[in-house]
Amino acid sequence: MVRNVFVVVHGPDDGKNEPKNYWKNCGIVFVNKDGSETVKLDLFPHVDIVIRDKEEKKDDGPDGEVREKPRKAHFRNSGYNGYAPR
Repeated sequence: MVRNVFVVVHGPDDGKNEPKNYWKNCGIVFVNKDGSETVKLDLFPHVDIVIRDKEEKKDDGPDGEVREKPRKAHFRNSGYNGYAPR
């Protein structure tokens, strides 16, 4: 399934007429087989945004607090392959 992404531009309010809103197509969203979504925006042509449900990953910290493990970020075509800040 593919969905459109829009930016809604709010028109000026001149006080006489109802302001018009303009919907501008700015990208697409692909729904993947695993249920995650990949967003491709015209503003960032070389970036893929992937949306997934949050997983419960547990890592017991030194103080006994349960913490989420950091995820390793993979940036395509950039040469960077480190940990992304949250």
